[in-house]
Amino acid sequence: MRYLMDLDPGADDVFAMLIALKENLNIKGIITVSGNVPINKVTYNALGLLKLVGKNIPVCKGSSSPIVKESFTASDVHGDSGIGDLILPDGKENLVPDNFIDFYLKKLYESERKTTIIALGPLTNIALLYKTHPEVKDKIEEIIFMGGSISEGNVTPYAEFNAYVDPESYQILFDSGIKMVMVGLDATHKSLLKIDEIENLDLFGEVGVFTKKLLIWYCKNVMKTFGYPGCHMHDPSTIMYILRPDIFTYFHAKLDISTNNDITRAHIMVDKESNSKNIKILNSLNNELFKDEFFKILKKYNK
Repeated sequence: MRYLMDLDPGADDVFAMLIALKENLNIKGIITVSGNVPINKVTYNALGLLKLVGKNIPVCKGSSSPIVKESFTASDVHGDSGIGDLILPDGKENLVPDNFIDFYLKKLYESERKTTIIALGPLTNIALLYKTHPEVKDKIEEIIFMGGSISEGNVTPYAEFNAYVDPESYQILFDSGIKMVMVGLDATHKSLLKIDEIENLDLFGEVGVFTKKLLIWYCKNVMKTFGYPGCHMHDPSTIMYILRPDIFTYFHAKLDISTNNDITRAHIMVDKESNSKNIKILNSLNNELFKDEFFKILKKYNK
């Protein structure tokens, strides 16, 4: 399977990248998007993480703002840089100068095989790609995206962060007919790492030490910000679905999203009776199996 990653690193994007790269997913390119922090910072983080782990994958800078509204970030959760007070090396050698739509088209059409897009941030880039080139639908296997919620939100009572940043992009893709998998809060809130589990994690070497420090910082900041008993692994759950789909439960439905400028903004509406149930919604996961697999993969960086 061929993959493109569209992301906004962000601490949990970094963890997702770490396990995807260590498990050698066939990632043909990375496109960044403004989300957790502004576009220049998320792009630097994506490049720096590749440099840290010694991978050469082209990175293209994507949208700097949502389709309609102004940017909305999560620096309270991820820090101003996206990774707290940690520092990544400069990986600018992997940055390509292409416009992100041109980059998408090049990568999607360079192979006869279809490509799966892994989206860990707002869906702005992909929605703009589809709006300008709807024919790409035939080149996309599916979009596996972290975002949304069918129950409670984490920005408002009704909205998850990625969906809230750009609900217009969600509606464009919900209406596209492209096969999608939603890894929303209903599943990701079932993943929970406790601070003592992280502190007792045996990670060493340059990558391992960085990872453990970021996990500890992120977990403590999430606990402080939200009052949770640990930290949820939102974006890594998306990669874990690819690696271990057996630990998730799901159902299929047609989805719509509110684009109103009121308290309902980014609230997702579920239609299980529709004849066009093209979206697979993950609604739970086995946290013990998730943790076992997640920690096992991270420990591979010790070798």
